[in-house]
Amino acid sequence: MSTEFKMALTPALKKLESHCKKLAAELDAVDEQIDGLRSLLGQKGSRNRTVKKTMSAAARKRISEAMKKSWAKKKSKKAKN
Repeated sequence: MSTEFKMALTPALKKLESHCKKLAAELDAVDEQIDGLRSLLGQKGSRNRTVKKTMSAAARKRISEAMKKSWAKKKSKKAKN
């Protein structure tokens, strides 16, 4: 990338970064208002702060084995008909 091109983009990038910061601040304010409304309604938690639940490897294996067994049972019933 040429130096002239970089210099031409610098003001635009600074302006975009400034707008991003303003929007992030507005989003935070809206999230706080949503949290306030939820607390008035007796709800807990925030829309943006959800915790992702993960399964252990053992749980995934148990589910996998159960589904394979179920599919095999259905397949054997279809083969008999």
